[in-house]
This record gives sequence, structure tokens and C-alpha cells, in this order.
Amino acid sequence: MTSAIYANLRGVWGSSEKNVFAVGDNGTILNYNNTTTVITNSATSVTNTSATLNASINPAVSTNAATSVTDTSVKLNGIVNPNGAVVSIKQQ
Repeated sequence: MTSAIYANLRGVWGSSEKNVFAVGDNGTILNYNNTTTVITNSATSVTNTSATLNASINPAVSTNAATSVTDTSVKLNGIVNPNGAVVSIKQQ
């Protein structure tokens, strides 16, 4: 996946292959829905910038129902296929 954005991405979440969010350093938020929306957040201002994402294959994300639910724990289930992109996954 190619983009003009230079930030370490720390987490990714998506409700479908056309609605994926990634968060990274310095308040970077990427929303993939055939374009990338970059929001840079600082203590004093927010700047919104849009850029085209040049991806030959879309990332694929699916979430499944939680299982093994108890009073103190739960197993979260999902699949991410980055299709060659470098991503990190975090479920909360």
C-alpha cells in the first residue's frame, strides 16, 4: 500500500474491507474507504488532509462474534488480511 503519509501505525480496525481505520504516532488517523483521510491532532489544532491511497489490493478485515465470555474475560475474534501491506492489529 502506498501513501504520502509517513507515520508509524499502531493499530487497525475495520467493519468491512471498505471501511478500515488505522491509528498511529502524532495523532495520525487513516480511514480507508477507497481514499485515505489523514487527521493530524495536536494539543492546539487539528489539520485535515486527504490523499489518494494507491493500493492494488484492498486490505480485508472481518470481525466475528465474541466467544468464551465470562465475568472477567472474553475472546475477541476477527481476521485481517493486509494483502501485502505492513499493519499491526490491536483488539480492545
